[in-house]
Amino acid sequence: MEAPVFVLVYKWFFAQTLTEHKTNMRSLCVLVALLGAAAAQVGKECVPRNFGFDSVACVCNATYCDEMGDVAFPDSGFFTVITSSRDGLRFSPETMAMQDAPAAGSVVVRMDHNKEFQTMMGFGGAFTDSAGLNIVKLSEAAQENVMKAYFSPEGIEYTLCRIPIAGSDFSVRPYSYDDVEGDVALEHFALAEEDDLYKIPLILRAQELTRRPLQLFGSPWSPPAWMKTNGKFNESGELLKEMWQPYSDYFVKFVEAYEAAGVPMWGLTTQNEPLSGFDDNWGWNTCGWTAEDMRDWIKANLGPTLEAAGMRRLVLMIDDFNRDTLPWYPKPMLEDPMSAQYIDGTAVHWYSDQWVGPSVMDETQMLFPDKFLLYTEACEGWDAPAEDSVRLGQWSRAEKYPPIQFQKHFLNPLNPPFPIPSISKLLSKPFIPILSISKPLSNPFLPHLHHFQKLNSRILFPFQNINHFSTGWVDWNMALDMAGGPNWADNYVDSPIIINADADEFYKQPSFYAMGHFSKFIFPGAKRVFSTTVSEEDVEVVAFHETTGRNVLVFHNRGEEAKNLSVTDESGIYLNFPIPAKALQTVLF
Repeated sequence: MEAPVFVLVYKWFFAQTLTEHKTNMRSLCVLVALLGAAAAQVGKECVPRNFGFDSVACVCNATYCDEMGDVAFPDSGFFTVITSSRDGLRFSPETMAMQDAPAAGSVVVRMDHNKEFQTMMGFGGAFTDSAGLNIVKLSEAAQENVMKAYFSPEGIEYTLCRIPIAGSDFSVRPYSYDDVEGDVALEHFALAEEDDLYKIPLILRAQELTRRPLQLFGSPWSPPAWMKTNGKFNESGELLKEMWQPYSDYFVKFVEAYEAAGVPMWGLTTQNEPLSGFDDNWGWNTCGWTAEDMRDWIKANLGPTLEAAGMRRLVLMIDDFNRDTLPWYPKPMLEDPMSAQYIDGTAVHWYSDQWVGPSVMDETQMLFPDKFLLYTEACEGWDAPAEDSVRLGQWSRAEKYPPIQFQKHFLNPLNPPFPIPSISKLLSKPFIPILSISKPLSNPFLPHLHHFQKLNSRILFPFQNINHFSTGWVDWNMALDMAGGPNWADNYVDSPIIINADADEFYKQPSFYAMGHFSKFIFPGAKRVFSTTVSEEDVEVVAFHETTGRNVLVFHNRGEEAKNLSVTDESGIYLNFPIPAKALQTVLF
């Protein structure tokens, strides 16, 4: 049996000292660093499989799954670099000594400890019906490996997760918690079998696995259909005003039911993608809300109802839609002190980021500095043909994915290179920009939206929202099947973990590791700090003060060539290390 790495390192060091007949503190430090690197490699390596795309997925089953392990910060004078790359590295660690000068020809990265910004809330994904249904199709041992991959200290340690309130498109049927028409007293309110079979059991297991509190928030897709103007879960319809109070009570009953099942709630959003409810062709669960109606409902009904139920302790988020709605959609709610008193933050989705630059986030933060911004949904494959929704092992999807972005590479939809027709005449509601409809289906803007997409294919689209005040990033489905479902509305997408129930195995996508480069090391309470690269467009960086006072940096090299980096905080110490082409790195010191 091969000797453990730390034993080989010790033998090497001992032989060297006997040969050279000398020891010194520098040698001892090198030994400590090497032993630390060996300890960091306690995790299990990826079992790669190529599915015909530009990188690999890692294969897991009932008996084996790769894991990073419980990576510790290195000792003073050293730093640890953890790398994932298109060429197949997955959470590969290396510990190195700090230097007193930058490496020759390196890209200099500057970090300023005196400039702190937002406090981070965490990273995670969504406990959808589809995610749960797919996971429980695996054997018990394989199920456990999925949950450990996301929540255990050896996994990527998600801390912030979303729960659809009743059904969403990622359910096998449309439903609510009270489908008895006219039951305004909600006497028939009850959780569904999907909660009992798929959501709650997995949440309880996640709570057992995590070493940090799991922050959970609920998001509604649609009220009971009988509460809406169109009597349907989908398509164009709003909440009847006479149902504003019963629907507020519905929120309270959801929280009470989940907490009675052992799932403490951290927060709520008011409505998933509220402007989609004005699209006659919207294919799945929705409810339309103008900003003004949402403002009035919050201040007259939802806010007071939550407060009366002792639930003002919950974080309440508005918008929960694409960032082209910033700042105009949340603005009426946050400018009115009667509604703003109940609101804690603005939830944002990722689907228009390739068309709308992050300056709207900066503007929103400046207008309402006491309200946080949080990305609450993202997935790849949403705009692909159904047969192409899942691309196993595709690195380029991961590059679009994690939470960082350079503003100068974005188109300005207010000054596009082609004419956009006015939509205000098409709707009786206030002006709704085209990009707020993430899947417009059949509407007059579709040709122009495709034009945006074609232009975007020639734009280097990186990944940076945290540098523009997002306090975290919540992914969409944690696990989907090989087709990107199930989904009752045939709205198939990709996911960080893809389940192959027939083979009793699952595949970790590059996006899983992209999420892990953040979630594994940046926990609630960390502070973003100023960081920048000097004269280098291919390398992106975001930096943090971890809650213990140590430092975390995340890098992305989107170029086709490796780079040498030198990180300095102006203290005279440099972190010199290479970053491969098409790679993500997390640096700890």
